[in-house]
Amino acid sequence: MKYLILLAVLPWVAAQHTGCSHGVASSAQIAIASDRFRYSDHLHELGHLQNLIENFRKQNYNVHLFLTHYSFVTKKPHVDHVNYTLKNQGIPEFTKTSVWDFFRGTPRSGKKPAQIYIILSSFTSYGFHAPVWELRRQGIEIFTVQYDKIKDVEREKVASFPPDTHVYSWRHHDHPETLVSELTRAVCMSIERNERKAKKALLPQVRLVNGTGPCDGRVGVLYNGTWGWLSDEDWTRRSADVVCRQLRCGPSVEALKGDAFGSGGGHILQAVACTGYEKDISQCLLGVWAEEAPGSHGRAGVVCLPSGVGDVSLVNGSGPCDGIVEVSLNNHPSRVCSWNFDLLEAAIICRQLGCGSLQHVQMYRAEPDANIITVEKLICSGSESKLSECGASLWRPETCYLNIHAGITCSPSDLTGVRLVGGSSTCSGRVKVQINGTSGPLCADDWTLAEDVVVCREAGCGPAIKMKQKWITRPPKARANLQRLFCAGNEPNLSRCAAVASKGYDCDFLEAEVLCSQSGISNVTLVQGNSPCEGRVEVYHKGQWGTICDEEWDLGDANVVCRQVGCGSALVAPKGAVFGQGSGPVWLEKVFCNGSESLLSHCGALISRVGGCDHAQDSSVICAERIKP
Repeated sequence: MKYLILLAVLPWVAAQHTGCSHGVASSAQIAIASDRFRYSDHLHELGHLQNLIENFRKQNYNVHLFLTHYSFVTKKPHVDHVNYTLKNQGIPEFTKTSVWDFFRGTPRSGKKPAQIYIILSSFTSYGFHAPVWELRRQGIEIFTVQYDKIKDVEREKVASFPPDTHVYSWRHHDHPETLVSELTRAVCMSIERNERKAKKALLPQVRLVNGTGPCDGRVGVLYNGTWGWLSDEDWTRRSADVVCRQLRCGPSVEALKGDAFGSGGGHILQAVACTGYEKDISQCLLGVWAEEAPGSHGRAGVVCLPSGVGDVSLVNGSGPCDGIVEVSLNNHPSRVCSWNFDLLEAAIICRQLGCGSLQHVQMYRAEPDANIITVEKLICSGSESKLSECGASLWRPETCYLNIHAGITCSPSDLTGVRLVGGSSTCSGRVKVQINGTSGPLCADDWTLAEDVVVCREAGCGPAIKMKQKWITRPPKARANLQRLFCAGNEPNLSRCAAVASKGYDCDFLEAEVLCSQSGISNVTLVQGNSPCEGRVEVYHKGQWGTICDEEWDLGDANVVCRQVGCGSALVAPKGAVFGQGSGPVWLEKVFCNGSESLLSHCGALISRVGGCDHAQDSSVICAERIKP
């Protein structure tokens, strides 16, 4: 269902600035590959492409353009002041060679820049998917731009999630400049994910004032230590949803302009631009912070529901595991509009209800009912164990088109056991699982490193290994009984992940293949602290002590370490080598603990052979004092 909205114009494209956030330093490698200019009648589009590149050059990003060239081109393309490669190659060949080498040249010391690959492709081919999917597995974010309005499922499948911010069409826009602006801002948001810590320090708090309660009022922001107000310039329901979510309210009901809750004096943040997926307003693109000038815009206001998504059930079906999706929203029954309903949210619902894998997504047309609120979009990342952990957006004043609501059918599936075959050991190879007594493969469609981690954990191996380039040339069309898996990485086995079942499903291209370490983490210690219950975390692996990267280090991970070393619960999970830098290997790039494990070796984990973390990012813990017998 999600592909019905892929080409929708995002509501924040009309903002005044087209670049990234003001006052935020960021770094990025951006590769742009295009075969659109192999015919002379498309050369005029180079001007629009150059505008896109100029937006990124203003930020001092490292941008390289890869253009195909064929002998029948009547005019050789020329792009001013841009590093570009022109070859008689298609995008698949470019991706396997030149584009890969461009990203592989990332410095291994210091902070790794964001890595973005933008594909402007006229056609898809058999060799298109494998190299692009492999780049995705390495953490490189993929954006695709097509020429026609007609949806191209093949290019949608290789684009990164969410698709409505990663898939674009020239013909969908009346003016190409609109697409350039929209794409620029989406890429900026992706780049600034690397700067979330710095942006949160810059904009740590938001509050609502002059309202009737904690969930409505004028939007106040704490920016760089000073309280001020948010301008209503480009203020939309998408941005309002983010403010409501950050304040732990329900979704927005109104995004108000024109000083609806009074004016107030002081500094003003001139604009924010959010997609609606963010959990915190600091993750949005931020405008200029300045003293208010005469004639400036008014202050933004918002009205949120007091509470968000509660219980979920399936109604009007044959039993508890099929029917129309009904959620409790602010203690009222609510339905979900079918047009924006995603396999990911549907699979999470099946898991929450204990109904096994998702089997079907259905549409149900209903007569309008004033007593039922219609939810436009549920916003999940895939790591949620229940729907209440996801965000939600309500429909705007207009109703859901044709009033068609989402329904699902879940299918109990007994997924037992996983093994790796065809590799050099029992800890490497293609993934085979038992589903209802039948052994079969898993597809690599939407497969991520989180699934790698869970497979290695269930297989009784050590951490998953993030590899360098490995092009797989196995024949396509493997048949599987699961179409998709959505894991967070902290599940003990694959049966705990959200899943989409499809008996005899033809994998789009590849089977899932995983490489795990044959040895796990055998010991943990804390060093350089002022007591035995604080310090830098060091782990013993393959006969050597090393450290853990702080990329996604949190209190759940720290609690497991504190428990293992015999201390009380974790008080703080410091990042940035606060207890000094280690000298051995950075063994683990990420750990995936749910916080209940007794040993760190019981958590999922990822070892990287690609690099990207150094000892400036060593993780630490501060635990409560040692527990006495």
